Amino acid sequence: MKLLFTGDLHIHNHLGNASFISYASKYLVHLLDYCRSEGIKHVFIGGDLFHCNNTVNVEGLMETAERLFDFVEGGIKLFILTGNHDMFFRRGKEKALTNFFRRLPGIEVVEDYTKVDLSGNMTVHFKNYGKDVSQSKFRIDKERYNVLCSHLEINGFKLNDYVDSVKGIDGSKLGMFDRVFNGHHHNRQERGNILMVGAPYQIDFRDVGKKRGYIVFDTETKEYSFREYVGLEYVCVNLDEEVNLEDIKGKAVRISYSPDKISDKKLLSIKKVLNENNVYVDTNHQKKETEKVEEVEIDFKSLDNSYLQYLKKYKGDLDEERLIKHYKEDIRGGSDE
Repeated sequence: MKLLFTGDLHIHNHLGNASFISYASKYLVHLLDYCRSEGIKHVFIGGDLFHCNNTVNVEGLMETAERLFDFVEGGIKLFILTGNHDMFFRRGKEKALTNFFRRLPGIEVVEDYTKVDLSGNMTVHFKNYGKDVSQSKFRIDKERYNVLCSHLEINGFKLNDYVDSVKGIDGSKLGMFDRVFNGHHHNRQERGNILMVGAPYQIDFRDVGKKRGYIVFDTETKEYSFREYVGLEYVCVNLDEEVNLEDIKGKAVRISYSPDKISDKKLLSIKKVLNENNVYVDTNHQKKETEKVEEVEIDFKSLDNSYLQYLKKYKGDLDEERLIKHYKEDIRGGSDE
């Protein structure tokens, strides 16, 4: 038997553009087609199905409902976790937008902790967004193969390309599980028994060039495989270089340029073509080259010391004595006498 793990769809009209909802819908259609072709009957959505936790995007909600109903009609059981973005102002799971699907047959919106026994001596446990992962929280049968499907922030894993999580939970607390399929962290990463499933498609310009997709797990071999999914692509182009506009047609584009190299007339003509042929166009002009300011090294032993050093090293055309007098009498509230 095969299981499919996905999550972090963040369905919303990102950047005020409804096209992003349709791209999420196309992904769900793809998943359903794949499940039908492979005979997959269990799909696990590991949280952050929706994006905006303080408003309801009606179009996104209704489109999602239509696609999820298709899974149910196809005899596929859906398990939906609640992520931090699903919760209304993060006031708790009872306020989550995922509850919209709670009473529908064939869809199980996971309580804070739930488990389901599957064939092949395997149990899947679920943990929504939160920090309570004490061992007493989970009901582990050591005679079975235990899998955790969760939406947790786990320390030591990158939240993005630059930041390692340090305010989450200690991954060693999940050592009782044979395998953890976790959401929340959008980059696919693996360490020990923990696998970050990753976002299913590119969501913003931080995802430029990254491979996205979903995880398929074989309950017999206990092996998983990553299946790449290419949806809407985000690209960044520099107009100072040679650009073939045909190559970026239909994508979300961020353009950068140097004002001293690209004329306003040329920029407007390029933007017109892009706006007619692309989902989203963002402009980020580069600053003109300016004279570099020499860095000033200051010994910060005290506020007085650092201020006086700064005046002496970088006062420019200012009156040093007048500035020092002003600092001592007006800012500090009196002279040294």
